[in-house]
Amino acid sequence: MISATGILARNSPSFVRTAFQCYAARERFVPLLPGSAVAEATGVRIDKILEPDASTGWFDEAHPVLFEDTEAQINFTSGTEGWPKGIILSHRALADTVSRLNAVMELDGSVREYVGVPAFYSFGLGRFRACAD
Repeated sequence: MISATGILARNSPSFVRTAFQCYAARERFVPLLPGSAVAEATGVRIDKILEPDASTGWFDEAHPVLFEDTEAQINFTSGTEGWPKGIILSHRALADTVSRLNAVMELDGSVREYVGVPAFYSFGLGRFRACAD
């Protein structure tokens, strides 16, 4: 069984800040929907749960991407064919995606973006990573 920190899923800048703090501390995390036991049911032991607040507003912090092979987070599939499956993402995989997308889209630190999907979704957090680079 693999261990991780759980971050309660909140669509807020506080969720993004908490995720980035875990990245910086090299602390593997998994976003948790309230009341969800999916992580523990699929072989992930939650060592602690962080509870970001539900405040609103803009996220305007810069965070470097980390080109390291260490594990960054665990995302779960939707479970369309059985139980959701945990996918372990490395810092390098996340950084590579951000770097390639930012290069193709010609994004830099001057871009401000409204992210219209929940911050705790893989795509939503990915957009925050791209804008925070």
